Amino acid sequence: MDYHQVYALMGEEPMGERFLEVEPVEECPQQDDGGNCGMYMLKIAEFLMIGMDMDAIYPEAIPFFRQKMATELILYSERRQCQKE
Repeated sequence: MDYHQVYALMGEEPMGERFLEVEPVEECPQQDDGGNCGMYMLKIAEFLMIGMDMDAIYPEAIPFFRQKMATELILYSERRQCQKE
């Protein structure tokens, strides 16, 4: 999170000393099966954090989100490995 300066943009309090503000979200995307709850949770959290419209989270987009996340994790792992060498 610090890499994306999320905490730097939140104000004066150091990380961990600020209370989490909970706001209800109207019209939150819902999964329609039993296997995509994790991807929905991750994408909803991501979209809320960066202020994106959650209308882009729908059942047909989930395979794309899975592939994108797998690609990002592999690339991150490869970069970390190269840094260690």
